[in-house]
Amino acid sequence: MLMRKCAVLACLAGGLLLAGTASAAPVTWNIVSSASNVKLAIPNQVITITSSTPITAGVTSFTVSVRALNPISTATGTNNPGFTGTNSTGWNSGNSQKIDGTLLTNFDPGLGTIQFLNTPGTGLINGIDSGAYQPQSGGLAGTQSADYGTRIYVNNTLLFVLASNFSTDVAIRDVLYSLSSGVLPITGGAVNTAGVAFGTENGSEISFRARDGGGVLGATLAGAIPPGSSDLGPLAGVNTAAGGTVVNTGGNDYKLTVPILIPISIPLDDSGLLVFKATITGTVVATATVPEPATFAMLGIGMAALAPVAVRRFRKRA
Repeated sequence: MLMRKCAVLACLAGGLLLAGTASAAPVTWNIVSSASNVKLAIPNQVITITSSTPITAGVTSFTVSVRALNPISTATGTNNPGFTGTNSTGWNSGNSQKIDGTLLTNFDPGLGTIQFLNTPGTGLINGIDSGAYQPQSGGLAGTQSADYGTRIYVNNTLLFVLASNFSTDVAIRDVLYSLSSGVLPITGGAVNTAGVAFGTENGSEISFRARDGGGVLGATLAGAIPPGSSDLGPLAGVNTAAGGTVVNTGGNDYKLTVPILIPISIPLDDSGLLVFKATITGTVVATATVPEPATFAMLGIGMAALAPVAVRRFRKRA
């Protein structure tokens, strides 16, 4: 009899414990695509390229200037010394996209905590195509819908013998993002989202197709990076934007805002010759309806009420 009472009390305690913690169960937030977007920016930069074989006269390492411009631009002018052409103001078109999908979290409005659960492999944040860009999937000539598009210019004037240029069209497609974190406190509706892990998923594609390759350097790059596509792969970064908010909008409805500022590196292809520094900025806005705590409590109490039945069945089988 004593053992039976202990078993019943243990089950009852387990049910009540479930009732007390059920509000921390995963909550799915729906991303508001009309208010959410991310922007990929590749700033002007200088990179060093190292070749496994000499380019000329024993030279295997050289420094180049890199510019990422509008897909319809040509490298140019006072903003880009060493380049010739028009429309040199930089990449300001076709690099911002809306996003949709869902955010998986553990969210406890009572305790004031939230934890992002979109770990790599479960990323459900989907980038919406922002336009049609060259090249097509596989590096084929022509335009096709994509998340991002740009034209990359590489120029070298530091070594006269290598004075060259190279340009290629780049399109990035089928990008899925993820957000993950530990348990974050919410204080007065504010949550510090700096430190939240941000990444892309396997399966996203970066397509490239050279437009021209002048001089020794240009010819080398054109040969090393033929038209094609590769898996962009997981690009991981840590969010540096801290101003997140979780706001109750009435009843059990909540609105979540996560500012995004992520430094990443983007490889043009598998050769490793061209790796660009870039940033992803933007804002993710999502909403959710959180079940009443009483609902979870009733579930826990109901399970506790069934405990004696479970004990009796167990003893009969024994």
